[in-house]
Amino acid sequence: RSPARLGVRGDREDEDPEDEPAVSTERRKPQKIGGGITGLTDLPVAKTVMGDQWWLSFWVPREGARSYLIVGVMGSGKGSALWAPITAMRPALERGLVRLIGIDPKRMEFGMAPGIFAELVKGYGTDEIARIVEILDDEVRQMTERQDWLTAAGKRLHVPTPQHPLHVIAIDELMAVTYFIRRADPVSYNRIMTNLNLIGTQGRACGWLLIAATQNPKAEVMDMLREAFATRVCLRPSSATHVDMALGWGARSAGALADKIPKDGAQGTGYV
Repeated sequence: RSPARLGVRGDREDEDPEDEPAVSTERRKPQKIGGGITGLTDLPVAKTVMGDQWWLSFWVPREGARSYLIVGVMGSGKGSALWAPITAMRPALERGLVRLIGIDPKRMEFGMAPGIFAELVKGYGTDEIARIVEILDDEVRQMTERQDWLTAAGKRLHVPTPQHPLHVIAIDELMAVTYFIRRADPVSYNRIMTNLNLIGTQGRACGWLLIAATQNPKAEVMDMLREAFATRVCLRPSSATHVDMALGWGARSAGALADKIPKDGAQGTGYV
């Protein structure tokens, strides 16, 4: 796999629109999935190293929901890799096909567009962590109810509608509500990790997915959650060991040298 400039244009006011941050993909030419839902399938968020369009899908026919992980150190272009897909999701949001939930421990990211979120928690103090636990508990409850409804209806796969939207839970920074609270509040840590695992492993067929970003991945968390993310992006990390934590063990030895991405002039460059 090789690094690529995936033309993700900056959607944040503090970014230069002429600087096209990006994520990366393999050298083979990407193919559109086709037959999906506008705003959820085949989102043209980036360019490959060969200059081809790179397509990201949050929902795929006959497959269901796909979660999305971004790993990258501060200044690696993580903001654009996070916001470009959310912005491209707008047609589905406007049609009521998506219920978007934001968890923003840093208070700096999702507050730029609070109106697009059905629920938004900013910060990671005691009250905020308690609210995050409540939200995730409720999401798992709703997910279980939808599983029962799909089973009773004889359906194996959820298709988003305004009555039964796709639930998207966006988290930036993932470690702040997992690893960094595990000692101070182990009860909340265990509940959050359990709920994220349930959503990540059971949400595909019934219409739940995670979008998560982190600059400091920890093996304790990533080993439990990584496989829940169908699409995993590693921008420039702070350590070579973070490449395998993000993409899977053995990814770096196979050629995903994300830690070699230059610090200057390569924001948004990475591996998928």
